[in-house]
Amino acid sequence: MNKKIIGYILAGVGLLIIILATPAARAMLGLSFLDAYGKIQTALGLACIVAGAVLLVNPVSRSSKQEEEVPIYEGHGKERKIVAYRKLTPEEIKNQLGK
Repeated sequence: MNKKIIGYILAGVGLLIIILATPAARAMLGLSFLDAYGKIQTALGLACIVAGAVLLVNPVSRSSKQEEEVPIYEGHGKERKIVAYRKLTPEEIKNQLGK
């Protein structure tokens, strides 16, 4: 599953937990048994929101591994075909990753 989707779900769950931590919401929904856990609920909700935000803000790590072989083509346009592969030197890989 995509990290951003998980981040949105975590943040949404955190908001729901925080809403349920308020006395008005608990009274309206008849969840009076949660009265003893108000501070724990708030901390858990904040933790979920922070974890979701971290997943949303951090860039999705894409594979930074550059292929070690590149194709050699023959022909032009749609008639182009791969005829061989050439290994990249460590310097070429470093230059392509630095771009």
